[in-house]
Amino acid sequence: MAAVNRRMQAVLEHRRMLLARISGQREQIAGLVSALAPPLKVADHAWVALRFLGRHALLAAGVAGIMLAKRRGAKIMLKGAWRMWKAYRLFKATTRQR
Repeated sequence: MAAVNRRMQAVLEHRRMLLARISGQREQIAGLVSALAPPLKVADHAWVALRFLGRHALLAAGVAGIMLAKRRGAKIMLKGAWRMWKAYRLFKATTRQR
């Protein structure tokens, strides 16, 4: 019986040592995560913005077009849009024939 008790004491002591080591490792990980929190937050916001732009591409293009029209003039923007439309139609027409 004494041998079982000694073995149980050794197991309990090993368990205490492991729990202390785990606690120290948790503290280290918490320190690393707290140091990485600001860059991860920025990356998360950037990812959300990219997903929004991907889902609402037409809205983003419209806003960009309005901003460019204010900067360069609406006439130039309309002329460029017309050229892009014509180029798109030409491209579609040539790809259909093949």
